[in-house]
Amino acid sequence: MYSKLRKLPRGYFDVIKPEGQFLRVVGWMFRMDRPFEEFEVRVDGTEAARGPVLELEGVGKAFPNIPHAGRSGFSFVVTPRLGSGVIEVVGSWAGREKGRMRSAYRMDSDVLGLVPPVPLMLRVTGSDQSDFFRADGMRIFADLAAAVERHGGFDRIGRMLDWGCGCGRLTAHFLADGRVAEICGTDIDSEATAWCERAFPQARFQQTGLYPPLPFPDRHFDLVIAYSVFTHLARDVQNAWLSELKRVLSPGGLLLATVHGEFAALFNRSPATLWDRLAFELGVKPIIAGEIEDSAVDRALEGIAPAGYYRGVFQTKKYTMRDWSKTLDVLEYREAGVGNYQDLVVLRRP
Repeated sequence: MYSKLRKLPRGYFDVIKPEGQFLRVVGWMFRMDRPFEEFEVRVDGTEAARGPVLELEGVGKAFPNIPHAGRSGFSFVVTPRLGSGVIEVVGSWAGREKGRMRSAYRMDSDVLGLVPPVPLMLRVTGSDQSDFFRADGMRIFADLAAAVERHGGFDRIGRMLDWGCGCGRLTAHFLADGRVAEICGTDIDSEATAWCERAFPQARFQQTGLYPPLPFPDRHFDLVIAYSVFTHLARDVQNAWLSELKRVLSPGGLLLATVHGEFAALFNRSPATLWDRLAFELGVKPIIAGEIEDSAVDRALEGIAPAGYYRGVFQTKKYTMRDWSKTLDVLEYREAGVGNYQDLVVLRRP
């Protein structure tokens, strides 16, 4: 299992930005086991450009335990033929593909609306860069939209909830996409939901509490997305919210949730220790949270959530499959399935 996960690529798109008729694509990607020798960018399945791997000192410093992490950069300018579509960056060595990252792109970025104020962006991405905020949202949207297509498609989605919407990182892209008629967003951050109400009048937003219930009737949503929310909740809080999300899902409705699994644990500050704990405590305490790992304490919502509520949480695939299936049907579990980092869990209300 460990050797398999080391072969998965990790990285980010820092920029996916239209500039007139061109599209600028900038970011980084590496595998833990060895560096890439070349990058290729594909636009809607067609090769658009190739280039050497660039040195990025900042990435190298961020991952000091991976000697080649700094040799991971790419920068391309391409000319898409469509107004929107799919962009992929492929890493290779010895002429063979060994990893890829995928995102959507839009040439009409104005339809995404306003960029949030810097403090709101920092809470959800840890970055004050608007280009990164847009690129990150686009990429996560692409992964979640692809999951919807794999499990019935958008034709059966009439109403959607972005649970933990923050300042609209994903909501903006679902609204611009236009395949969901009615979109709601909730978050414990009242400043973020108030900003979303002003920025996206075509959707509905509401602050909610730290614990259930939600202010919606039973069987109200055909789709709920929960990106980077369960990744910060203790086991009992997770279970409470799983039951509540089941309540508001329509029969056959989908919950797309992400978790920090074993792959994410590899990039913790003490990966060997955390990995060993996850493996050893599989049947005893399979969720490792902030009160155990000081490095897992997350202060992004300091002053919004009470101390101890919001933390970095890591959990095994086996635990998630076993315990979450007690509440909802697990249709798919994909390691590093969203953003090449968080694991994707696709669940359905029976």
